[in-house]
Amino acid sequence: MTLSQTFDTPGPITRSAADLALMFLVMLGLNGPHIETDISHDSGLLRVEMEIFKGLKLGVLDDEERLFCTADVLASYDSPLKILSALGAYLKVSKSPIAYDEMADLNGAITMYEGYHNHRNYHDDPNKIMDPNVKKRMFRGRALLAQSHAERIEKWQGDQAVFQAAFSGFDALITPTLLQPAITLSDEDEDKSPGHFTRPFNNIDMCALSLSTAYFAEDLTTGIQIVLPAGQEGFAIKMGSALEAALGISVRPKL
Repeated sequence: MTLSQTFDTPGPITRSAADLALMFLVMLGLNGPHIETDISHDSGLLRVEMEIFKGLKLGVLDDEERLFCTADVLASYDSPLKILSALGAYLKVSKSPIAYDEMADLNGAITMYEGYHNHRNYHDDPNKIMDPNVKKRMFRGRALLAQSHAERIEKWQGDQAVFQAAFSGFDALITPTLLQPAITLSDEDEDKSPGHFTRPFNNIDMCALSLSTAYFAEDLTTGIQIVLPAGQEGFAIKMGSALEAALGISVRPKL
């Protein structure tokens, strides 16, 4: 079911980078024998290459964006950055030409408009069962005008060009996944999006991988996000596999 034709993309959730590599190969349509060969020979996307970061230029958060993050998130963000540096990566502060929260808001508005209009008969029917928080977000899309949506699409297209130009000096960007460690469902505020660092890259058509970096109380995690241009998903997985191995995280989420 289409939510937003502008932004909908597949996003696998797995227990580890190795599981993600396996799922990605299946999504690419590779046959079983091919995948079995890669597994048995430790080759292709399933091979962990610790030298992959050597010589890469990685963009990291500027001081302004760091202010949005909690102390726990910054601690679990800075620790992997030291590992990446030790593995041969060059770290350089990357200041986004467009504020991340501005891009996240634009992404949300376009999604809500398209999500409502794609399924308006369903949203408007009081007899249809729907999560009330989802319906609330979709009804925000109902209040948006077609002209304003067209203007947002035009801005979105312009933002992509602006950001791609700024990104040209980097091989990848490294950000936290969230502004705070993961929270329990009972603490979730449905009126606030957790996508400060994730929605922007969906907005500007880049691919990203999120990797758990540290575990806190109740097995709640912090994460780090590796961002690359669209089409480099395989490289993102290879980077994630190497960083996961360097971090030595053995705890796996219960999926």
